[in-house]
Amino acid sequence: MVDSEKREGSDVFKSDLVENAYFSPIYEFPLLKRTHYTPEKAIPFDRATRTTQYDNWVHFYIHDRQFECVWNNPKQYLNLLKRFAGVITPDYSLYRSLPLAMQIWNTYRNRSIAYWLQSNGVNIIPNIRWGDERTYAFAFEGIEQGGTIAI
Repeated sequence: MVDSEKREGSDVFKSDLVENAYFSPIYEFPLLKRTHYTPEKAIPFDRATRTTQYDNWVHFYIHDRQFECVWNNPKQYLNLLKRFAGVITPDYSLYRSLPLAMQIWNTYRNRSIAYWLQSNGVNIIPNIRWGDERTYAFAFEGIEQGGTIAI
């Protein structure tokens, strides 16, 4: 991205989230390092701002509109998410009725936020989501084998 295009708030693609990332071979999702965690407790993201129970993991199994703010301004939420035991990465919808391009985009967004959190020292468990059979080809792309995943 040209420097003049990377002014604060102008990078709608959030390319800074994947700065220095290695990418998967086909869809070019940022590669995530495998993790081995077993959360005992988890709370939805929309409750994370109203709790002090930081031994929880934060999950995003809520409506997309309730966590779109993380994509729009991830730096605003980093310190909050770092307080918790870890994060199960965003569960962007892959509705079967969505065009395939949107399903790929939402998977990319999941991996980008996950990579960025992991790069910033947040414990993560990658969330895996698929829609119809067309999405099986990329459902696990970018996830190192042998680690914990959430479905």
